[in-house]
Amino acid sequence: MVALKKEIEMGFISSLYKNKKDQAIEVGGTYHHIGDYNTIETARVISIKDDLTGIPHVRFMVTVDGETSHTGFEEVRTLGTVSFNEKYSAAY
Repeated sequence: MVALKKEIEMGFISSLYKNKKDQAIEVGGTYHHIGDYNTIETARVISIKDDLTGIPHVRFMVTVDGETSHTGFEEVRTLGTVSFNEKYSAAY
């Protein structure tokens, strides 16, 4: 019975991860990541383009807020779409 419960829980957790990993990324969309020391990264997608080898990349403006000295700034970043999906979740 305990093994079945654990299998069900892991299936549920896996489905959440898969949904996040496969989320659609939209230009103009807003996404969040909660980092170390409760810093909150807010990413606003500027563009999505393929590089010279055909790998899609996301260009986005990130704002980092929190209570540490390394917050309160904005900068433009670029990540592959897979890496972006692994790090950021859609803001609802």
